[in-house]
Amino acid sequence: MMASDISSPLDISPYLELGCKHAQRGERSYVDCTAAQIEKRFSCLELGEVPDYFRSLTPAAPMLECFFEAENISNNESEYVQYKGCGMLPLYSKYLVYYQGEIQELRNKTDVKKFFSPIETPQEALALVSALTGYIPKYEVIIPSGFVKMINQIVPSYTKSNGQNYEVRLFSYKCEGCGNHPYFFVNYEVTRSGDLSELSREDIYRDPKEDNRCQD
Repeated sequence: MMASDISSPLDISPYLELGCKHAQRGERSYVDCTAAQIEKRFSCLELGEVPDYFRSLTPAAPMLECFFEAENISNNESEYVQYKGCGMLPLYSKYLVYYQGEIQELRNKTDVKKFFSPIETPQEALALVSALTGYIPKYEVIIPSGFVKMINQIVPSYTKSNGQNYEVRLFSYKCEGCGNHPYFFVNYEVTRSGDLSELSREDIYRDPKEDNRCQD
């Protein structure tokens, strides 16, 4: 899946002024910047808006996610921010930010951390972890009917100060690989310079219909 279903996206008016427009492909929304040749300039297959909670990141900069195809770069993290698995294409993403009158490319995790550090609030920490990993906050976790619960108690997302650093809980889904495909949470520690350390993770529920399935 590429562009996300985002109910309250960030302001992207600088891109619209350059000739970009909101567009729809089936049920998925995206940003069409072909008139401004932004996809061509930055080798993007598609552009998508980012979640509203990214507005906590500073400096404030209108931001788009650039999805692109590439082969044989999964072991080279200098070439992308996120790997978007579970599809027919080897799909990756990076970010474009409109800052100081020009579009800048945040090509990898190091670029993202450098641009948005120092991290000075729990809200910034949450947004940074999400931007780097693709994991999302969930403040109400509802297990769908027919799914198997895997832990006794599910604690929703949170952010808190942890000494000089921050602790963040986000959620995701294991779509790739063979075997079971659970939904899970991950707790991260985030430093002021934007470095992440995984503290813990745990599976929370799964769809038994997806057990023992293989997916790239």
